[in-house]
Amino acid sequence: MIGESRESYVPLGLLGAWIGITVSWWILALAPLPPAAPEWLLRTRTVCFGTLSNGLPDAYGWIVLLVGPAGMLGALVAIWWRELRANFRSVSVTAAGRAVLALFVLVPAAASAWLGPRVAAGLRVPATFLEVSPAPETLPADYPMTDKEGIDFSLVDQHGAEVGPRKFSGRLLFLTFAFAHCQSMCPLIVHTTKRAIAEIPELNPVALIVTLDPWRDTPSSLPTMAGSFGLSADSPIHVLSGAVDSVEKVLDTYEVPRDRDDKSGEIVHPALVYVIAPSGRIAYTLNNASGEWLAEAGRRAVRLQ
Repeated sequence: MIGESRESYVPLGLLGAWIGITVSWWILALAPLPPAAPEWLLRTRTVCFGTLSNGLPDAYGWIVLLVGPAGMLGALVAIWWRELRANFRSVSVTAAGRAVLALFVLVPAAASAWLGPRVAAGLRVPATFLEVSPAPETLPADYPMTDKEGIDFSLVDQHGAEVGPRKFSGRLLFLTFAFAHCQSMCPLIVHTTKRAIAEIPELNPVALIVTLDPWRDTPSSLPTMAGSFGLSADSPIHVLSGAVDSVEKVLDTYEVPRDRDDKSGEIVHPALVYVIAPSGRIAYTLNNASGEWLAEAGRRAVRLQ
């Protein structure tokens, strides 16, 4: 009788397994990642789901996340519909059983509520933000140079120092923009910038990351922000903030497109990076570039300045 009782709940157990697997896939593909996310996790996402410039899965990834689970659920219901109905009736007569059934509903609902804003933020990124850089793995030989003077400014970094482009005159400089609460674009920006710097240590590059959210990323919060980005005390990457008006002026000066939702604080923005030559001139303006592209742009900026 015990064996028969256990066997009779196989369909309900399979349904629970389906929920667990589906939610796990959603979390792996869509959960916000810190900028210092390990390389293996980023690669796993890319291999399993593909990764677009807005941090969301590509078309194949959405098939895996939505069509695949829907097909499995359909097969489960088609084969065991009567047994599932009997399981639900049997389990629902006890408090423990009702709690289990409630979990079947609450777990995917909670996952959807948590991941929904992340997906919505990624979908709000305009296509023009995402398609500036073409597909080749290496920076094209004829990629246009910007060749205009970089404008100096002064903001506070995570060490409490006044920092701006002129402070690093004579060094290759990457200037980019991100914010601590970002759940889509910023982890990619920080990762690619760190990767570019690691590829060209002989050029002694430095990077400035100006916050897009000075309302929350105040100077006092920058050490925590730098830590979440995985920056060590001697990192050549400086996270910058200051008074809201001062930061906004820098963003306007460097023509950074952005759209802030005043209710949620979410900011839609491109993965913009300026490559500033040691001479202080902006050599390249890149959007959604890989670490390899940034590194090569740095080499050319130094060589052609």
